[in-house]
Amino acid sequence: MIITSKTAEIAKLKGLNFNDLPEQSVFQELLFNNYNFFINVRYIVYDSGICNGFYYTIFLVDDTTFTVLGTYGKDLFSGFGTYEECLEFALQHVLIRIK
Repeated sequence: MIITSKTAEIAKLKGLNFNDLPEQSVFQELLFNNYNFFINVRYIVYDSGICNGFYYTIFLVDDTTFTVLGTYGKDLFSGFGTYEECLEFALQHVLIRIK
């Protein structure tokens, strides 16, 4: 799936310009290689079943450590419905963190 126009707009504000919108996975790799942000998306199942869904964790990586910056869902009580939706929000979240 390619990144959304909203993600592209945020990227442009951060000085990243594209001729064609990249695939989410390509953009995820760019953020890791250029800014040291690693995004992990996973499906989490809770005992209650109420909060099940896709959640993302953002790590800041340097030569020797992974620093967890947070794990996020759609809101406090639910995960995202699809992997792609979750990754898109994660990409936007990382872009906002770039100075």
